[in-house]
Amino acid sequence: MKAVTFNPSNNGFSVSDLPFPRLENHDVMVKVKACGLNPVDAKISLWKGLVPDMNSSWVPGLDVSGVIVEVGKKVTRWKPGDRVLYHGYMLRPHGGFAEYAIQHEEAILPNHRLPHDIAAATPCSGWTAYRALIDKLKLKTHDNLLVVGGAGGVGSFALQIAKYVGAHKIIATCSEKNFAFVREMGATHIIDYQKENIAQKVFEYTDGIGATKVLDAVGPDTDIDAAAAMAFNGQMVELVGHARPAKYKDAFMKSLTFHQLSLGGGYGYGERGISSIVETGRIFTDMVERSLIDVPLKKIISLEQVPETLIEMLKGKTVGKIVMEIKGK
Repeated sequence: MKAVTFNPSNNGFSVSDLPFPRLENHDVMVKVKACGLNPVDAKISLWKGLVPDMNSSWVPGLDVSGVIVEVGKKVTRWKPGDRVLYHGYMLRPHGGFAEYAIQHEEAILPNHRLPHDIAAATPCSGWTAYRALIDKLKLKTHDNLLVVGGAGGVGSFALQIAKYVGAHKIIATCSEKNFAFVREMGATHIIDYQKENIAQKVFEYTDGIGATKVLDAVGPDTDIDAAAAMAFNGQMVELVGHARPAKYKDAFMKSLTFHQLSLGGGYGYGERGISSIVETGRIFTDMVERSLIDVPLKKIISLEQVPETLIEMLKGKTVGKIVMEIKGK
């Protein structure tokens, strides 16, 4: 089969011919129709050390929509022909940038109605945004929300969720060229992070109160600017690096609270961890199906274009979502 592989010895991506992956007892094989591209895929060189036996046949790609073609000997809940969607386990090979991929049966949800390209654009970014704002921050109508990185995948979904919740003020940072996009996604106020002081503008927009809830989807040092913009008793979710309270001015005296979130981290914690991923997926997919959330899909590419696109993503300038689609097979 044709697949995009990552070579840990030179950190390069290439298109390769590989044998079909082998199923374990509780696995399903999915004929990939679409797979979303995410920063975690592009930055595999930063976390490859977590996989001691990684070799040049490693296939990345986490967000898969497709059709089951084969099931393992002990699989009971799925059958060939089922349309499915999932967020994969980054520390396991046989990802979605391939004609066929492997996933454990418990970590899959049905995709009844969404087009494959739309479905594959949602897991990493959309499910993360939902968990951050709803599960962690428990966003309410009275909140002033700051989204650092409003034009990115997570940020664009977060702005829409905040609009759906009815947050009081929804403030996004982005470059000037993306103002119209983040406003369309739900931002009520916008900060040009290249020209303006983030904390100063947040306090101006909130009548001196500050951001009661913050989502930092950029990193690695934007957490310092984000923390400076927080209100008394404010809360922040840090997605990219570790929250660093000791580096934030007045974090103790302002009674600030900090959260960490890794969507795929649940795979390391058994049934409870996997359930946190799948249940979020069910809720978010339902919101997309009901047109409560729009998927800001900006580009569809072929499997052959994935390597060069991942390299481009490392520059951190992606707007909306990019999805690989496999047609006609």
